[in-house]
Amino acid sequence: MSTAVGSLTMSSAPSVVAMGGVSLEKRETVLCKIIGCGMNQFRTADGLCRKCHQPLPPSDEELLPPRESLAEQPDRGKPIDVDPLIIGMPRAVKKLREVRHLSQRQLATQLATQRTWVSKVENGVTFPTAKSLERLADGLQVSVFDLVSLAAAPPREFAQALENILILEEILLSLRRASTEDRAFFYEYAESLCLRRAEQA
Repeated sequence: MSTAVGSLTMSSAPSVVAMGGVSLEKRETVLCKIIGCGMNQFRTADGLCRKCHQPLPPSDEELLPPRESLAEQPDRGKPIDVDPLIIGMPRAVKKLREVRHLSQRQLATQLATQRTWVSKVENGVTFPTAKSLERLADGLQVSVFDLVSLAAAPPREFAQALENILILEEILLSLRRASTEDRAFFYEYAESLCLRRAEQA
């Protein structure tokens, strides 16, 4: 049931108000993650909790940054093609989460956000902003560079790109545990391989 007053039409439902044919959605509710607070509330304009005045978890509806704000290639100055990145990010996030044996809820807890946000990223509904991309990479235990590179990899090269990341992690872990002599031998061997490839190129 609705009541018309001039050009304003109000629905009997308390969560929706229609004006000029445009309905305003129900305000987003958010749970404060600060220990000792935990207040469930409407999202505030300044993004701070009404009770403890600490930052609230990021909104589910994080928007894709504008194309012109993305980094430019230093050599040619042309914008990076973001289409492969947009398409590949859901697959990269989901696969890395599974490799780390994390559920969506566990990853969301690490990021101090809601499980639905992780689900939306993995389903391509939303794309992380630059700030949330850093936090997402930390939660998945990779660098931002590795996460973006994996997301931008063509489908046929995705498995190999993921394997390269995991192999490099094992090498770095082994180097941390190796003796000084073993590290020196590895670095010399790696340097000789690089020089050999440079000569063949």
